[in-house]
Amino acid sequence: MLLETPRLHVQQITLEDAPFFLELLNTPSYKKYIADRNIKSLKDAESYLSSSILKHHQDFGYGYYKIILKSTGAAIGIVGYVNRKELLAVDIGFALLPAYEHQGFAFEASAALLEFGKSTLHLPQVAGIVQEDNPRSIRLLEKLGLRYHKKITPFDKDEPLLLYLINWNV
Repeated sequence: MLLETPRLHVQQITLEDAPFFLELLNTPSYKKYIADRNIKSLKDAESYLSSSILKHHQDFGYGYYKIILKSTGAAIGIVGYVNRKELLAVDIGFALLPAYEHQGFAFEASAALLEFGKSTLHLPQVAGIVQEDNPRSIRLLEKLGLRYHKKITPFDKDEPLLLYLINWNV
């Protein structure tokens, strides 16, 4: 276990999490606001975990983590840091299964991760990128202390994203 909050455990992702990722990556909100990763089978999910999520941990020592509900032991979402060549700061990201949205879990896990990033990883700055039509994620980033910086078009999409930042004197 990496982090613990009053209601959650945040822990390392493994290949055994492929069924959970198959479900999460195919939710409508994940596909709309993050990306359609074209994950259609357990084999696809395992391949994605190996080539992306687990590789990022190997390369950088951090990445995405699984959010576990303490009361049931169920995996309910992910939270983590991603290094993106298009951004100057580490990007914080989060996603929940629909049944666990609107209950403060994303904030609870993300706040713990930000504290970990500041105190343990000694990150000087964290970014958050979000689509303009995603008011819930915008509110969450602002509640976490990230502030709007500017519009950017960091990927091969024509759609601009909003860039939010938090800076620490680490």
